[in-house]
Amino acid sequence: MNLVQLMELAAQDASVELIGAQHTPHTDPEMRVVYMKDEVDLTSQLAFFDFEQIPPTLFIAIDGEH
Repeated sequence: MNLVQLMELAAQDASVELIGAQHTPHTDPEMRVVYMKDEVDLTSQLAFFDFEQIPPTLFIAIDGEH
């Protein structure tokens, strides 16, 4: 899923919280983080993480995802 697809789902009244829950096991939406893979672009694939997984750096790689 990319940002454009996420916005289309939200425009169709899909819950962004529910979409996030499909990608991370964390129950608290405030504890979910979304990053764009490889580069910042509307068509870049999104990577969803639990907040506790994220190191305090600008660029990350978790389970082979950048």
